[in-house]
Amino acid sequence: MTPLELAYANAKSWHGAQAWPEFDVPGGKVVVSPDATLAIVYTDGRYPAQSEGYHLNERVTETEEVLWGAAVVELLDPQELQVMQAGDVVALAPGRPYSVSGKCVSLIRMDPPWDASQKRFVHAALID
Repeated sequence: MTPLELAYANAKSWHGAQAWPEFDVPGGKVVVSPDATLAIVYTDGRYPAQSEGYHLNERVTETEEVLWGAAVVELLDPQELQVMQAGDVVALAPGRPYSVSGKCVSLIRMDPPWDASQKRFVHAALID
């Protein structure tokens, strides 16, 4: 087991998430709590995939805390880079496109609860 895989397994155990549904996503995988207010994310690459552009939530605020490793969160409108290490937190507000790149395990708090219908992907050229 790699250090990243071990950190992901430990985070799931710590948060009682072993039975939460797991999904493959570009650049990693994620488990989501049954009430859709927490997620544990394994990132080994970029989310979303470069071809998808940037993730945008229309209603949900995601607060991401890096538990292990390092990530770069790229935010648009206005453009900003957040270089993150374990213990760092960033709020991803509704209406603001973002991507996450790196090798890390993160805990994401979602408010209101996650609803896939409010998510979309956008390309930087279409934001201006």
